[in-house]
Amino acid sequence: MPTVTRFDAAVVGAGIVGLAHAFHLSRAGRRTVVFDRDPTAQGASVRNFGMLWPVGQPRPEIHSLALAARRHWEVASREAGFDLSEKGSYHLAHHADEEAVLREFIQITEHEEEPPEWHAPEEVIRRAPLVRTEGLRGAMFSSTERGVDPRQAVHRLADYLAQTGVTFVRPTSVRSIEEGRVVTSDGVYAARQTFVCAGPEVLRAFPELVDAGNHARDLGLCRLQMLRVQGPTGLPRMPLLAAGLTLLHYPAFRMCAGLDHIRGRLAADWPAQVHYGIHGLAAHHADGTLTLGDSHAYDLDKISYRAQEVEDAITEYIGHWLRLEETRVIERWEGVYPVHPSQPYVLEEIRPGVRLVNTFGTGMTLAFGVAERSVQAAFPEVPVEA
Repeated sequence: MPTVTRFDAAVVGAGIVGLAHAFHLSRAGRRTVVFDRDPTAQGASVRNFGMLWPVGQPRPEIHSLALAARRHWEVASREAGFDLSEKGSYHLAHHADEEAVLREFIQITEHEEEPPEWHAPEEVIRRAPLVRTEGLRGAMFSSTERGVDPRQAVHRLADYLAQTGVTFVRPTSVRSIEEGRVVTSDGVYAARQTFVCAGPEVLRAFPELVDAGNHARDLGLCRLQMLRVQGPTGLPRMPLLAAGLTLLHYPAFRMCAGLDHIRGRLAADWPAQVHYGIHGLAAHHADGTLTLGDSHAYDLDKISYRAQEVEDAITEYIGHWLRLEETRVIERWEGVYPVHPSQPYVLEEIRPGVRLVNTFGTGMTLAFGVAERSVQAAFPEVPVEA
């Protein structure tokens, strides 16, 4: 008989959703083991902007969940020792219809604890000097956003959790997940509760769990392209940056009456960008680099490689409002993350003691909040402390 190692909780997947679970489990005093197929994070958790983006989340529930997650990020950054920018975000406006929607959004959300506000072009350039002045009408500033370098944050968070007593078993192959135990290539582990946080790999590695879920069975995949550029030296840290195309992406803006007009105009002005699902975001990191992107392809049979024309479309759009001629490309990559047609995240108890948890392109924004709910549902007798 194989030796069985016993834990209170097992987490399958050491991306940000899995690490957020381990963070809450550790703080709740649960003896926890984390499994991953790679020695360090390689997937979507380190292939993103590092944007914690409450402003784009639908009100009230998911927006509140994002703000709760942000508070845990702030605790984690202090304790694990990674950089967390508090510069907020700008949604730039270059057309009257964009300004109208952003001002409408400001009016709708004026009752919130941290409401957004309108900044004139002079203030925008002062805080974000790499933004072009041509055609800039101003921007909506939101103070709720935070920025991390995902590579630094995810790796340091894992190191910190290991120091607090979380056991990491990686690289390893999880062969089966059963009620009360996880069978891996490194042995059998007993756990009262198991959290499957395998991101897009859940579709390939655990199809039986996906099929058993009410919502999980509708999971699909999205492939994106991104790049990182070296910015000018000595540039002050800028807020997270977005522009017109971003208004079409985040569900928070769907409550604005003027959005349909913007959609039609952007399709005419930027047809390639709309075709490739490009949102046009820029995140400025502490080392002076900027992450730019991103595209979204949901038919993976048609786009299964990194295409130069997609990258060109990204830089063409962002270069319209950011001085990219003062930067140079240092990295390019693609990523894959799960998507769902209607749910902001999936948290389902697939079988007794086994929960499937996934976020959909919002892992950095929601993971700590979703994980808090997940852990409290599994261990209601032990409150999670911030």
